[in-house]
Amino acid sequence: MLLRFRVANHRSVRDEQELSLVAVPRKGEPKPIGPIPPTVRVAGIYGANASGKSNVLHALNYMVTAVQNSYRSWSPTGGVERYPFLLDKACRDTVSHYEIDLLVDGVHYSYGFELDDQTVRAEWLRSFPTGSRARTLFDRKGSDFGFGRALAGPRTAVEKLTRGNALFLSVAAANGYPLLLDVFAALVQGIRPPLSSHHLDLVPVGDIVGERLFGRVERLVKFADLGIEELLIDRHEVSGMSPWQAVDLKLRHGVDKDASFSLADESAGTVAWLSAMVPVLESLDSGGVLLVDEVDSSLHPMLSAALIQMFKDSVINPKGAQLVFTSHDVALLGNLLHNGVLGRDEVWFTEKDGSGATALFPLTDFKPRDGENFERAYLQGRYGAVPFVDLDQLRSLFREKAAG
Repeated sequence: MLLRFRVANHRSVRDEQELSLVAVPRKGEPKPIGPIPPTVRVAGIYGANASGKSNVLHALNYMVTAVQNSYRSWSPTGGVERYPFLLDKACRDTVSHYEIDLLVDGVHYSYGFELDDQTVRAEWLRSFPTGSRARTLFDRKGSDFGFGRALAGPRTAVEKLTRGNALFLSVAAANGYPLLLDVFAALVQGIRPPLSSHHLDLVPVGDIVGERLFGRVERLVKFADLGIEELLIDRHEVSGMSPWQAVDLKLRHGVDKDASFSLADESAGTVAWLSAMVPVLESLDSGGVLLVDEVDSSLHPMLSAALIQMFKDSVINPKGAQLVFTSHDVALLGNLLHNGVLGRDEVWFTEKDGSGATALFPLTDFKPRDGENFERAYLQGRYGAVPFVDLDQLRSLFREKAAG
């Protein structure tokens, strides 16, 4: 379960920004007591085009893939591939910072690292088994490692295997370090790569036709009121291949029981809904974190809302899976807030300053009034995170073209 993610010096994110899925108590509610804070199941990031929404997801995914690949895939002599903030020369020589707080088997862990173009400059892992007091498992400064007493196992042997441009957590997991495998798995298996509009154009037919998901995907397609009554699996031979090697998905609409359509004949919305259902169901089954870039891509606002509600409903989502999505659909934002689909602590904004750096901030910073028209307030710029569009400037551009 994701609690918080912090990042600095990654793409448009120059200064440290934090995305938190820790629930914010409402006015008059007591602050939670206990070692494990209550969390939200959904976080939606809104902002203008090119404001850095996607870069927040990119940074989180970069952290996950670095943990997964640094030991096995990064070249021993190739330094570190990273994405510093390029609009400030000083940032090219400044470390990039990534830190995440996770709940793993009921224990709060905080893991992070800092990189420059050549090496891992710092890396640390702490646990909070009894509440607010941190217990250090390991703390790395360049090539110097410090280990806490709670980290039993072959730590010295793993330290010797850890290159300057490899993460200790990656090396430990690759060598089966028992106490660190759970944290590694929570990151690498628990947080899926971001879905984008490109992914929502590609239906994972092989996953859908399997016994584990087919029935549920079919029911969800019917639920979406797309006019589809049945999914059909079309297996056929292909010349030069053994029988039943090719598998296609056909969709039968309710008008004619004898007529079925291929995916190429379906609307972009139908394809997007079908494409999203596999990662959604897999995330709900595992209790993982699903990242979606532009959740409203090709989907009707009611279907986007339904997708979000799947994660918020405790019956549908008993394992506590989480959804982090981006969108710039203002109608979706206003509708979700007014209808109670999104809570105030589930809405975030991105905005770029004059230097091109992204700021990430929550709606709760503004303490909106009960009954406030969120859509109108957002469009009026009351929360920031909207583009500045000057009609007079637009006219002048056309005048200049006509004069030229």
